[in-house]
Amino acid sequence: MVTSHLGIDLIKHFESFFAEAYLCPAGVPTIGWGTIEYPNKKSVKLGDKCTREEAETYLAHELVGIQTEVLRMTEGCKLTQARFDALVSFAYNLGWNRLEGSSL
Repeated sequence: MVTSHLGIDLIKHFESFFAEAYLCPAGVPTIGWGTIEYPNKKSVKLGDKCTREEAETYLAHELVGIQTEVLRMTEGCKLTQARFDALVSFAYNLGWNRLEGSSL
């Protein structure tokens, strides 16, 4: 199972696009659609900039790992696409470890 276009739109709705890195409410430098770490494992730094195309690449890269973790956590559960998308959105926004530790 992979995140649908509606699920990606949900993530984007809550994250918003920022071409220049900013401090998120948790005080972490963030860019694009909520990226805090680039695919090369380097952390986002204030002053970094990206295009929408780059932000899409970062999001797609992050979704691979998050989807894998959500599937691991929900093994044996019958999930609708909408529920899967909602769990991926939650994990993308707050971290899959927070999803795993939640009562969801």
